[in-house]
Amino acid sequence: MSDTIKPAIADYVPSHGLHSQPKEARGGAFAPADMPLIKDALYALLKTLDEGDERVSSVANLLHRIGRIS
Repeated sequence: MSDTIKPAIADYVPSHGLHSQPKEARGGAFAPADMPLIKDALYALLKTLDEGDERVSSVANLLHRIGRIS
C-alpha cells in the first residue's frame, strides 16, 4: 500500500489527525453494535490492498471470523 491514504480509509480517520491514538476500551471485547463499523472499515481496507498484498488473507480471515460471531 502506498504512503498516501486513499479516500475509503480517510473516511475513518478522525479529523484531529493521523497520529492521535484512540483510547483503549477496557474489557477487551467489541460490542455487537460495533461490528457493522468494524466490517465496513475492513471492507474499505480490503478494497485498497493490491491482490498480491500479504495482508489480504489476514483481512479476509478477520471478516470471516467477525461474520461468524455477529
